Amino acid sequence: MLDRALSDLVNNRSPYDVQFKIKRANDSELRHVHSIAEYFAERNTIIGTIQDITEIKYVETRLRENEKLLNEVGRIAKIGGWEFDVCSGSGARTPEVARIYGLDPGSPSNIRKGLSLYLPGSKERIEKAFQNAIHKGEAYDLELEIATPEGIRKWVRAIGNPEIVDGEVMKVTGSLQDITERKEAELKIAEEAVRRRIFIEQSSDGIVVLDQDGSVFEINPKYAQMLGYSPEEALNLHVWDWDTQWTKDDLLEIIRNLDEAGDHFETRQRRKDGSLIDVEISSSAAMFGGRKLIFCVCRDITERKQAEEEILFAKMQAETANLAKSQFLATMSHELRTPLNSIYGFSQLLNDKIPGELNEKQVQYVSHILKSSEHLTELINDILDLSKIEAGSMELNIEKFNVHEALNEFIGLIKPMAEKKCIEIGTSFDINEPEIGIDRKKFRDIMNNLLSNAVKFTPEYGKVYVEAARNNGKLKISVSDTGIGISRKDQQEIFKPFKQADSFLNRKYEGTGLGLAITKHYVEMHGGIISVESSQGAGSTFRIMIPTDVKKSVASTF
Repeated sequence: MLDRALSDLVNNRSPYDVQFKIKRANDSELRHVHSIAEYFAERNTIIGTIQDITEIKYVETRLRENEKLLNEVGRIAKIGGWEFDVCSGSGARTPEVARIYGLDPGSPSNIRKGLSLYLPGSKERIEKAFQNAIHKGEAYDLELEIATPEGIRKWVRAIGNPEIVDGEVMKVTGSLQDITERKEAELKIAEEAVRRRIFIEQSSDGIVVLDQDGSVFEINPKYAQMLGYSPEEALNLHVWDWDTQWTKDDLLEIIRNLDEAGDHFETRQRRKDGSLIDVEISSSAAMFGGRKLIFCVCRDITERKQAEEEILFAKMQAETANLAKSQFLATMSHELRTPLNSIYGFSQLLNDKIPGELNEKQVQYVSHILKSSEHLTELINDILDLSKIEAGSMELNIEKFNVHEALNEFIGLIKPMAEKKCIEIGTSFDINEPEIGIDRKKFRDIMNNLLSNAVKFTPEYGKVYVEAARNNGKLKISVSDTGIGISRKDQQEIFKPFKQADSFLNRKYEGTGLGLAITKHYVEMHGGIISVESSQGAGSTFRIMIPTDVKKSVASTF
């Protein structure tokens, strides 16, 4: 560079002004120098200067680096700087100002162009503030909306500070920051606060926010009304002013231990007038501004609790009455059994003609007495069983036996009754492992009741069909008949004590109305279930399913 400049100076008499680097002879250090030279014809000589500008170059480099850093920081922070010379009307800006406005960072500064991007409402404010800065020396700091040439809406913070010399504004400098993200976040928070306020105010549940010291931080009208206070009065209260279940220390301990997972509980609270209410509370804790707040949603459950207490009291009364009834039935049954045994015994003697021969009418009368005695004995036995069941004193006597043989035995016992009505009994057993462990006597009573009912309610020349199968540890038995059937309405009643499918059946078919109730309980004592499928006039099918290996069970009350 220097060689070319010297050549031009010597050959063409052209002056030069160049900067270049040299290496000093004494220490070999590189230095920046600035050289100027010119040819003077009248003297036919060249005069020049050389200046060490190393320090100047260093300062310039640092300035460029600082400017680059400042621009990068401005880009990251979305903040730029600008200035406006009042006297000349010219201005300057950093690249970030142009980027915020959506302009080319390389384009010249134009204060009017920037002001034109502000939206209505914001535009009037910035223009007035800028004029006041120029003419009155007033600084400004505003949050405004703009729209870039591409139509992108932004929020900006515009700051301007006038520079005053001898009472005159010479310059205005300022900054422009993109605050869109912050503003949108603030708007979302504000909207959420409004929604929360509406929810709290309009909620049908009581809502109270407690401070960590137990004082009321916020309360909605519903909860204040529940407690009998105005919202203004309630704001001066502490939680222990109305809660009667815990002491002040207990409540503060609960507040300290409560976390975001929250808690759900019931408590009793005292209203302003001294009356008590039952309240269901869902609570949780959260940190706000460095302090712990407790959020509680409260529901008045006083009426529900009173209803529950009334139901419980009614249940206790019913259980007491039921127990008294069972005790009465058991006592009366025992009292009836003694004279009944005498009647039955003497009738049997007469029937066996021990005292002597009887005429035809006497034989008929004795037969009626025996039949009625047997029916009354059956009724007394059923009542005694029912009283044991209701008293919860009946237990299972588990024993191992062959269920295939037992079923054939039980069916054999009922066959004479079926043969009198010419009723056919069919069977189908699928039992690979016949041994089971249940209460054999109660199983006999279950089957006897189902089989005798099937025969009893089936007309002459009808059919009864018994199916049994064992799988997955369960014994499944069904007893079907072609009898009179049961209406859907009555299917829910027949398993209740003293109930039959219809009142006319009490007249047409003998029975106590206890058989199916006792049968159902025996099945359930084994951990099994019983069901019925029927339609009136089309027969019935009763199904039971019980475990094949019952460990232990004690009767529960009806």
